[in-house]
Amino acid sequence: MFELAIENGRVYQDGAWTAQTVYIQDGIIARISAQKLDARERIDAQNKMVLPGLIDPHVHLAMPAGNGLFSADDFVSGSCAAVHGGITTVIDFTDEATSAEQLRTFTKKKKALAAESAVDVALHAAMADPQDDPDTVMQTIAELGLCGLKLYTTYKEGGMYSPYATIERLMQAAARWGVHILVHAEQDNMLDVSNTVPFCEHGTARPAQSETQAVLTLCRMARRYGTKLYIVHISAGSTLLAVQKEYGDLLGKQLFLESAPHYFCLNDAMLHRADGYRFTMTPPLRSAAEQAILCNHRAMIDAIGTDHCPFMRAQKEHRYTAEIPMGMGSLSDSFMVMYKRFGDAIIPQYTENVAKIHGLWGRKGALQPGFDADVVIFDPDAPAEAPGTGSVCDDSMYTVEQKQGRFCQVFRRGVCLLKDGVYHQEERGKGRYLPVAGTAEERR
Repeated sequence: MFELAIENGRVYQDGAWTAQTVYIQDGIIARISAQKLDARERIDAQNKMVLPGLIDPHVHLAMPAGNGLFSADDFVSGSCAAVHGGITTVIDFTDEATSAEQLRTFTKKKKALAAESAVDVALHAAMADPQDDPDTVMQTIAELGLCGLKLYTTYKEGGMYSPYATIERLMQAAARWGVHILVHAEQDNMLDVSNTVPFCEHGTARPAQSETQAVLTLCRMARRYGTKLYIVHISAGSTLLAVQKEYGDLLGKQLFLESAPHYFCLNDAMLHRADGYRFTMTPPLRSAAEQAILCNHRAMIDAIGTDHCPFMRAQKEHRYTAEIPMGMGSLSDSFMVMYKRFGDAIIPQYTENVAKIHGLWGRKGALQPGFDADVVIFDPDAPAEAPGTGSVCDDSMYTVEQKQGRFCQVFRRGVCLLKDGVYHQEERGKGRYLPVAGTAEERR
């Protein structure tokens, strides 16, 4: 007899919908079958969508933002927001380390913060111009079970920048170790980072061309060394066109692209509102034309990450971008705003693609026997929840009209985290840290 059966739903498997029952035992999907088998508890999904728990590959919870400021959501409130958004796994980042030893310290620190999470957590390494031997860096990443290494081609003023020479050395070692390189790609010398840029000029100060040029430079290195390269939060459609033209043969094999829901659903018209400071993040929102190209080429995007990094409205209410903490939140909104625009087509960018790219496949990303019983029931016809539900942040980029549907029930490893809009707070601290598969030697 199974512990739990989720029946009478439309079960999503391999891009298709099937009329089957998902049977759960000991936190694992034990069987998926059209047969009616014995189970102690049965959930009637009432013909709603039964999906794998969603994975957000890019969040910033409890992130230090300088001057004693932190992103508004920690792993407690961030878990609540995630669950309302159907997300059962998040991938966060360490602080930016400058050495392998410091990376160990920062990983321990982030894992301690993540111990309060209700959802499962994996981590990316983040580093800034490390001068250690690159193989030492990669060995450390592999030993710590980190998903990949994130680097920045900008933010010199924040101490996060890595020059291309450093990135190139790390790419060579990453190819040897099977570690993929994530990059926040903006050409630093093309940006206006002065203290007098008003928020309405944020997009002009960080133009789309700066992203495109940096991405092409990185792709050139990745091709040379055979490195797996993952570009985070692609913001401009023109970047996709340039990549498709020059590096299309690498897409989905060696080159992987992530974007965020706000680049598909909003554009820089928001920056010209009186409250445009609310819509500031980096890279910035792009023109309607860039947005249209991005939407038309959505199939080139492998993964959707929220880049969830909210701040309170009063903290963002400044005239100049240098005074505004960059970032907004959308953990509880991401899937619903994208589903309204693209329907079923976006499901792989929240599930199997993310799991396969970031080393979680076999545990996460699909409804298959042997995988974790992360299962969500989504009703596309139900009234949407208020934007930002679950987050402690007092602001959101979205309106309820931009969302479609809601998650009726959310299970993490067979345990219910959300039912009928009620979040089960007693699950705080029961999320797990997910080291990626493989030892240092196996990844080599």
